[in-house]
Amino acid sequence: MDIVEGMCRDRMFQLPVSVFNVYTCSMCYQFLFREPALTPQPTKPWMLQPSEAGRQQFSANFSVIADVNDATSTNAVCNTLSHTDCTRSTDCCTAAIDCCQRQLATPLRNLTSLTSDAFCPRTWDGVGCFDEALSSTRNYLSCPSYIEHGSPRG
Repeated sequence: MDIVEGMCRDRMFQLPVSVFNVYTCSMCYQFLFREPALTPQPTKPWMLQPSEAGRQQFSANFSVIADVNDATSTNAVCNTLSHTDCTRSTDCCTAAIDCCQRQLATPLRNLTSLTSDAFCPRTWDGVGCFDEALSSTRNYLSCPSYIEHGSPRG
């Protein structure tokens, strides 16, 4: 695993970019759909394996990495979804990856210059991308289009 490429945060972990990309894609799939045919493996949450809902569609030993940049992986995941839901899933994955890339390109705050100004760290919370924010401030995001009934116009 190449950690030189940087680290990205989701709300619970700081991960190497390559792992962040597939982990967040797996979580997008898990969080967006009520009865997913696939579910993250307990020991490797970036790998999806058949859930109870997917046992008829996949063999017990089937697993797929939730990699939106790999056509074979994307097809395996999208075969469990309608065309619209496939688009929602891939849009969520792409948003997480874009968040990570944008945040890696943004310099970190100089923590030593902060005296009383504590701040919340940048993160991908599973739905949206939050940049660093001073404590006692609020950030607002429009409801993303990949959330059921979401609209990119907010």
